[in-house]
Amino acid sequence: MKLYRPVGLQELEKILNFGSEKFPDRQVWQPILYIVENYGYAEQISTMWNLKDENSGFSGYILEFTISDDYMKNYDIKQVGDKTHLEYWIPAEDTKKFNNSLTSKIKIINAFYGEKYRGLPFDGTVLEGREPDKQIRELALLMENSYEKFEETVKKCKIQILPNLIYWLRMISDLAGAGKKEKEKVIYEIEKVLSQTYEDYNDIVIDIKSWKSGR
Repeated sequence: MKLYRPVGLQELEKILNFGSEKFPDRQVWQPILYIVENYGYAEQISTMWNLKDENSGFSGYILEFTISDDYMKNYDIKQVGDKTHLEYWIPAEDTKKFNNSLTSKIKIINAFYGEKYRGLPFDGTVLEGREPDKQIRELALLMENSYEKFEETVKKCKIQILPNLIYWLRMISDLAGAGKKEKEKVIYEIEKVLSQTYEDYNDIVIDIKSWKSGR
């Protein structure tokens, strides 16, 4: 069964640190893990709520994953609004069993960014203190001056870079000329370096190629 969960930046960071293999345990004030049945409703939540929420990092990410059909038979689907507003409510104490029933990595299939989006901090790197639209320029300069340091930075900062990829791709789509080609090359090289960190295709948690083709 394919399902979705819209999350903010803080939860996404935790998931990425878990290797995109599980959802984090609920906080004491989070008795339910809310899972969404369809993409459209997940997008609505991301764009209506996350982009204005500081705790979400002013960003919303739509996560897609598959899970055992047999396991999900333990839960009733709930309609919480119109006919597309369908959710599964997973009690916090069931989170471990839920995670153990996943049959795929948790993948980022879309992202949305508010005006105040700044991303995760790149402490101790050349990107420290830079806003997302300036970070890709710094990566281009680093790649030009020392590919070895560029490669090292991308691998070291994989968790910080992944949430920014769709932001950068959308930014590049609005450019033209040499500036666009330069930044497209950076994205290509980021993709190449990140591919070295995956054991196989199923480990890829965001498909950059799908965004290059205009998703």
